[in-house]
Amino acid sequence: MSDTKLAYFSAPPEQWTILGYYQFRRQQRDFRNLFRQENNLLQKSLHAIVRNSENSFSDRQVKRAGEILNTLK
Repeated sequence: MSDTKLAYFSAPPEQWTILGYYQFRRQQRDFRNLFRQENNLLQKSLHAIVRNSENSFSDRQVKRAGEILNTLK
């Protein structure tokens, strides 16, 4: 997962929202303006945070990512 895709998640997890993510992505040069593709990117980012395979995310970040994923289901 590229740093660009995860940049939104450097904010405190309490500030993470689905709408906030899309607003952030709209400002990125690689924004596709295709809901399905952007939704897939969001889900991939959230899954990477939940997996936390490199232990680079805090428990709060992992918990919030899981909450957002549950909202997307």
